[in-house]
Amino acid sequence: MTTSHTSRPQLLKLAEVQEMTGLAVSTIYQAMADGRFPKPLKVGARGVRWRLDEVLAWIDSRPRGGSARPA
Repeated sequence: MTTSHTSRPQLLKLAEVQEMTGLAVSTIYQAMADGRFPKPLKVGARGVRWRLDEVLAWIDSRPRGGSARPA
């Protein structure tokens, strides 16, 4: 039996989220606290990962041009 991993969400490390969004760590965590950025999944005692699809949806929801206000 072959198992397909295509249905599983891809998980991102904090550095990858920073690279994709251009946001600083402090901005990411403040936006999460304010409910303006996706929260990560716990993957271990101290590890967290963000779902790629949620980060991409957040990026797509950002206004284009005009306001340069972060998160």
